[in-house]
Amino acid sequence: RDVIDLIQSLRGEGRTIVLATHFLGEAGRLADFMAVMHRGELHAFGTPAELADELFEGIGGSIDLGGPADDALVATAAATAGVLSAESSELGLALRLVDREALARVVAAAVDAGCAVYGVDAHVPTLEDVYFAVEQRIIETTGDRVNDAFLLGEPAGPGESL
Repeated sequence: RDVIDLIQSLRGEGRTIVLATHFLGEAGRLADFMAVMHRGELHAFGTPAELADELFEGIGGSIDLGGPADDALVATAAATAGVLSAESSELGLALRLVDREALARVVAAAVDAGCAVYGVDAHVPTLEDVYFAVEQRIIETTGDRVNDAFLLGEPAGPGESL
């Protein structure tokens, strides 16, 4: 915890800090920028939010209805402003949305249709989501498996070089 406090203090002073870590949750709270390197090449750089916007269309959302949504509710959800996609899931609705406000509109539509809503979740991409999406893109373009050690410029493993 002391190291995190020190990093936050230095960051507050406007200092640049290069952080090499596998603790993506903590890094996401500390990082202004993220870089992913693979075999000496920079594959992604930017703020976590910029990279998320580049990699993902909107945000994910789910609505727990206690069971799968019927076709009529899926159609209503899909037609709601700000909804990119809607499909029935085991517990209700799985959604891709422009923003959180669209999720609220779908919840209102579900309630108006007489559905009981047991839970709602908006999933804004995390640093982990961004990292693994970049990793997948590298695999698809190079065929190489990414070594997690390359995150945020951490030294390569034995026998490898950046």
